[in-house]
Amino acid sequence: MDRSIRRLLGLSTACAAVIAGMTAVAVPASAAVSAFDPPESWGPLHSRAFDVSGNRAMARGQYVLEEEFGDELTVTARLYDRNSPTHLCAYLELSYEYYDEDEKTFSVKKCGHDGYQGFRRVDSSPIPTSVSARVCYWDAKVGSKRFCGKWTYIFGDDEEE
Repeated sequence: MDRSIRRLLGLSTACAAVIAGMTAVAVPASAAVSAFDPPESWGPLHSRAFDVSGNRAMARGQYVLEEEFGDELTVTARLYDRNSPTHLCAYLELSYEYYDEDEKTFSVKKCGHDGYQGFRRVDSSPIPTSVSARVCYWDAKVGSKRFCGKWTYIFGDDEEE
């Protein structure tokens, strides 16, 4: 009796798979394609440690390249600052390189351990050829960046650096 039940269950599973495959074929291709590309994640990126216990600032994010209705690149990020002294703030730099224009750098700062600081930038006409990012600390005592991590490409052509 066990053997016949297993065969019956196997046969019903196979039939269900065939029916599901036929249903998927019957769906028009235009309905199956999303209007937006899914976001591509990047990170986490870290600063260098500012103390012997290894505490570091961190950022992560994603980008979406929309090409269907006109070229548009949206880069978002979250910057976290945990366990740092009050004079140090997490600092995220994003460098945008363009084909026929100068490089543009954008930054965001997060002081304190609660939550995160968000960043969002939308570029269209022209879209950058590449975007790279690094995480540092901003030292309020001296007014400059310190403990920077390495530059990392998060979008585009990474053969130039």
